[in-house]
Amino acid sequence: MSSCQDIIYESCKHTLTVSESEFLDSISSWEFIPIGDGASVMVKDNEIHSGCLPEFKGKWLTRRHIRSVFGSLLKQYGWVKTRVMNDNEEAHSFVSRLGFKKTHTDCLCTYYILSQVPYGKPD
Repeated sequence: MSSCQDIIYESCKHTLTVSESEFLDSISSWEFIPIGDGASVMVKDNEIHSGCLPEFKGKWLTRRHIRSVFGSLLKQYGWVKTRVMNDNEEAHSFVSRLGFKKTHTDCLCTYYILSQVPYGKPD
């Protein structure tokens, strides 16, 4: 099984402009949540990012995982944020399907927020 950090690196290495060691150093203060053997979510305060190995693409994130991870962050912070590189259409589609709403765009990234639990069960 790969480490959570390795999974995140493998999932985004094609978009990076820094070395593997620089990238891993930059995420060393994040909390990592393993999702099965081939996926991981990384969280720092109310910012969240995720990644999976290619063989787990489209199969790794269940509604139970979504409710658990996002639910705890939303309960603590009231909203969750993420960002996506502007040219990563697949990631834009992914965060939109989860319910994230675009807030703004700069020359590198589009920024999103989420204010309710995706696939949440009614109270």
